[in-house]
Amino acid sequence: MKRRWTLASVGFVVASLMMLGPTALASKQTFWVGHVGKNPNNIVLFMTKTIDGVLNFEPLEIDFKVNCHVSGDVWGYGASFTGFQVPLDDNGNFDLDLGDPDFGPFDWKGNIGGTDATGTVLAGFPLYDGQGGFGTQSCDNSPGAGWKAHALSGAPSGQGSSHASVHVSYTKDQNGQIHVSLGR
Repeated sequence: MKRRWTLASVGFVVASLMMLGPTALASKQTFWVGHVGKNPNNIVLFMTKTIDGVLNFEPLEIDFKVNCHVSGDVWGYGASFTGFQVPLDDNGNFDLDLGDPDFGPFDWKGNIGGTDATGTVLAGFPLYDGQGGFGTQSCDNSPGAGWKAHALSGAPSGQGSSHASVHVSYTKDQNGQIHVSLGR
């Protein structure tokens, strides 16, 4: 009788693990945190997740500065992301290019290897030039800003917060359509 209960208990545990096992094994994720340039307030935050044996880059947030070429204004640029999974190539490279002819460039690319990741981000937007009338200027970080990130082994702590003046949110829906929203 005791042996039957032991076998039933072991069987229950094995069945439970088998139901959870494929999900846990099929998806291994790592959080990465870093900064753009030398400013710790210009954060880089993303995940990598292995899906069906392929490592994917999943962007969460990136913050940096852009310069306006006519007025000389400097703006904080913050972008957050939902729903993106960009497969890494065999060398650990990714390229998330969301440029838009009306809104402006956005290209976040890099290399992920071991516990370190590096790359560049190039982004910008058109803005009235402040001279009156309808004159516009390009506000961007051309030729791009370098970023570095490290894999987290636990919960993030001690990271500075970012205070961006412009926030762009990119969302990819289930049909693959990309939606962009802009806030201040």
